[in-house]
Amino acid sequence: MKRLATALILAAALLVSLVPLAHAVHWKTIEDKHLVVYYQKESLGRAALRLAQEEQKRLIRFFRYKPSEKIKIYVYNDPLAFRMIAPNRKAIGVARPFSSEIAVLAGEELRTTISHELVHVIFLQSLPSLRGLPFWFAEGIAFYLSQPRLVQVDLERYALRGDVRHIEELSGNLSPEEEGKAAAEGYLITKFLAEKFGVQKLRTMIFFMQRGKNFYAALQASTGLNEQTLDKEWHNYGEAQKKLGSLRELRFFGFLVIALLAIIVSAYWLIKIRKRLLVEEEDLEGDQ
Repeated sequence: MKRLATALILAAALLVSLVPLAHAVHWKTIEDKHLVVYYQKESLGRAALRLAQEEQKRLIRFFRYKPSEKIKIYVYNDPLAFRMIAPNRKAIGVARPFSSEIAVLAGEELRTTISHELVHVIFLQSLPSLRGLPFWFAEGIAFYLSQPRLVQVDLERYALRGDVRHIEELSGNLSPEEEGKAAAEGYLITKFLAEKFGVQKLRTMIFFMQRGKNFYAALQASTGLNEQTLDKEWHNYGEAQKKLGSLRELRFFGFLVIALLAIIVSAYWLIKIRKRLLVEEEDLEGDQ
């Protein structure tokens, strides 16, 4: 659950603010041709550069787009200093795609956080316009490309809590809690598209968006789905996944019951055997 909470916190990390990401910290830098890492602790700076290099290379291949300027990554050690530039108290990453800036709080999820924010920078910079881009897809593609499998399983469970919502309910004026749920559902819809049509079709859809089509026009051109048919197929997929999850839970519960019964039976026979041995020992002592 800690990993899930970390993932959902990233959903609120796309920030437009006047607060500089390099807020009131004495920075040192390390860089290559494509990245500049600002750090306080050298070991973290070098680790962040290595992780960012690996993730950026992978994401550039996926999106077929290379940013025109170096991406600046600020790696904060101090949570209090990071809070000064974060969108909320729980945030661990911030992205400003159009100034090519990322800020992350150092921790065990450093690769995931850097990867998630790099998706926002590279993907959103690659589009000629963000008009009509659904919030759920902006977050869904970031989660799809950045989260380890263990976190993805937790995201799926969270996305399927309660009713399976319709597409139109996943954008608009959402509260922070609703944004977290919509981001998890966006991940699952993105996964559904990749599974049904293949990752290459997902990349083709993004390619059409990069060439000026809005999201749903690109979706229809690459998959044949429009907003209504996507909503229907996603809803059917979500309901099927919920039933599958319930069956898994019942199966797990059944295995647990069987295991407990086996332990009880084993304990019962061990007690009987022990009592029998004690009786035999007492009989032997009596004979002597």
